[in-house]
Amino acid sequence: AGVGEPGEVTDVIEVKDRTAAPDISLDASVRDRIVVHAGGVIRIIAYVSGKPSPEIFWSRDERALPEEATIETTAISSSMVIKKCQRKHQGIYTLLAKNASGERKKTIIVD
Repeated sequence: AGVGEPGEVTDVIEVKDRTAAPDISLDASVRDRIVVHAGGVIRIIAYVSGKPSPEIFWSRDERALPEEATIETTAISSSMVIKKCQRKHQGIYTLLAKNASGERKKTIIVD
């Protein structure tokens, strides 16, 4: 850049948005393993970032979540909540965040 005459561009210039692979960090109240008693609440809160904003997928034991599970998603977080949990809700819960730059996965064991 500087003082001078405009010039011709010899190649095609493609402008792209910056991208960033997804990143997931669990809320301080969540660890890699959660112990919940029958009748209690399972609440897994994760902060998700990336550019473009990642798509978020939850699963339990590599299958669909139990029908009692509710997902709450905001611009910066995703939460999975099961109220009045039972023994059948134990398992390995996985949060997968995907975008054009890649994917990231976090697993939480619920006992």
